[in-house]
Amino acid sequence: MEKKNIGCAVGHALACALVADIRVLGGLVVVITVLYVLAEIIRKEECRSFRYLSLIGGYFISYFFFLILFWPFLWHSPVKNLILSLVHMSHFPWYATVLYLGEYLKSTELPWHYPFVWMGITIPISIILLFFLGVVFPEAKTRYRVKRIALLWVGLPLIIVVALKPVLYDGWRHLFFVYPGIVLLSLLGFRKLVEFCKNEMKLVKVVGCILICLVLINVTSVLVFSVRYHPNQQVYFNCFAGSWQRIKDRFEMDYWGVSY
Repeated sequence: MEKKNIGCAVGHALACALVADIRVLGGLVVVITVLYVLAEIIRKEECRSFRYLSLIGGYFISYFFFLILFWPFLWHSPVKNLILSLVHMSHFPWYATVLYLGEYLKSTELPWHYPFVWMGITIPISIILLFFLGVVFPEAKTRYRVKRIALLWVGLPLIIVVALKPVLYDGWRHLFFVYPGIVLLSLLGFRKLVEFCKNEMKLVKVVGCILICLVLINVTSVLVFSVRYHPNQQVYFNCFAGSWQRIKDRFEMDYWGVSY
């Protein structure tokens, strides 16, 4: 994004293709790239040059080349099998029941808030707090680009999931690829807390220092949990989920059964 040359375009195309090859929904990275490029073209006159548009063309050619190269299923009929994969992904034939909020529901009838609740009870509270700080507070112009990409990274997949209502199960594992975007926004939120601690207003400084202490305490508790319950860190729930008995009665825990 920063260095607009053919090497970076091909490298980005390779990364996007590998993400899509690993998980079909990862193809949304290309959509995010397209939206970002369109915004650049609209905002900056130099991005309308023949050189820049040629780089965009090179990116798409490289992307489809790598996508097909590393996805053997596409070798026989690239367009047909790609469409088949997208349709299959959006209506995956899995019709079992899912324990959610104390009720057993069909995987095809889960409410829209299913992934949001799961994210809210399994992401460390410090990350959630910092995430909202990173979203709400404005950023300097030099960091706004990072924030814009991260917002697309997190928001676009969630919007699509709510709109298309694909089959979901086993928590929010189908959306794990948005977590780096969440962490990125959380880091912006942490940076904002550090700025609070340097603020001249005493109240803002005190609030910032207290919040940083709470974040460090929460991060420490997560590390302690990870060490104590290794190698079964996948059963982590934050305090929003309630007691262990409440969690057991309302949500699936170790759905793969690897801790038994």
